[in-house]
Amino acid sequence: MKRVVNFGFGLVVLLGIGLVFAYVQSIPSPGHGGDKVFIVVNGDSIDLQGAIDAGYFDTSYAGWGAYSGVVNSGQLGEDIFVSLGGVNKNFQEAINDGSLCTFVPVPGSYSYSGSYPVGHNGEDVLVDFGVEKSLQKAIDDGDFYECVLVNCAGSWNLNVAPCSVSACGSSGNYDARYTVSAIAEYGGTACAVADGTFVNNGGNVCSTAACPVNCAGSWNLNYGSCSVSACGSSGNYDALWTTTVSAVGTGTACPSPTFVNNGGNACSTAACPVNCVGSWNRNVAPCSVSACGSTGNYDRQWTTTTSPANGGTACPSPTFVNNGGNACSTAACPAPAPAPAPRCAPGTTKWTPGCGTMAGCTCNCYGTWHCTPFGGV
Repeated sequence: MKRVVNFGFGLVVLLGIGLVFAYVQSIPSPGHGGDKVFIVVNGDSIDLQGAIDAGYFDTSYAGWGAYSGVVNSGQLGEDIFVSLGGVNKNFQEAINDGSLCTFVPVPGSYSYSGSYPVGHNGEDVLVDFGVEKSLQKAIDDGDFYECVLVNCAGSWNLNVAPCSVSACGSSGNYDARYTVSAIAEYGGTACAVADGTFVNNGGNVCSTAACPVNCAGSWNLNYGSCSVSACGSSGNYDALWTTTVSAVGTGTACPSPTFVNNGGNACSTAACPVNCVGSWNRNVAPCSVSACGSTGNYDRQWTTTTSPANGGTACPSPTFVNNGGNACSTAACPAPAPAPAPRCAPGTTKWTPGCGTMAGCTCNCYGTWHCTPFGGV
């Protein structure tokens, strides 16, 4: 909260570094007003009362270092001694170390009991917080107890590259680096780890890419049926890839596609059938008969010009057939000599053996032929 300063009947003089009060009540002797005590707040050299009036102690404050300005008829904050929780220290130190933030005020307990070098204690310095009071009483009353403690804040980056391993398929750790995002101020908790602290391999687990694995497998180049079916033709089987080990990472990829129509080994169908080709000679001599006036057959002989193959029609067997050819005949027999005129009387039946051979006739020894009753000559 912003304090409202009661100026009372004092004379206000504006300086470049703050407001300077002429206090209404009597300043202790020896002693000073806050406008004559010079301090450092947030790096600014300013008088104590000016710092109060400017709101330096309303929400946050921190002093560092000694006062470097020109001190005019006054004291440094380092020469003013105050008591905070029973610990005696100079006022500038209380500003610098955040004691004013962490001190729990105990109203009515103000009194500086320690010894101090040339200077003053907090009871000899008068300040105005709307009510004029000694510096020590203002501390004990909690008038300075408004600053906001700032604890150290920071975080670990647990993924600081690179990973501690580089070989493929390995696990390691990133480095770790701590970064402070807010420093401790006003008595806040100090950082447990310094800004920029680096821990080699202290970060999260990391791993490299899996080692390459080449695809492994084989082609079946005799897959399926031959691409042709007509006899005596040539074609190809299909090709089928079977993977036994899949590719990993940058390893050699498996073939694609894994099926190639007609991409396999050469194949062929069985040769086409060839039928036997030839001819019969049906007039192979001689004729099967030789007697005159006879009819028979020539022999038959097969002559092959194309042999059978691949299940074609076989040639005749046997290739020679006796008397199996065309019909043949011998020359007609000569006409028989005319029969001699009969020399026997008709009806003579007398037979003389050895006198003739004509069937159905009898002839006597005298050369006379006789016909039998059933009509012979």
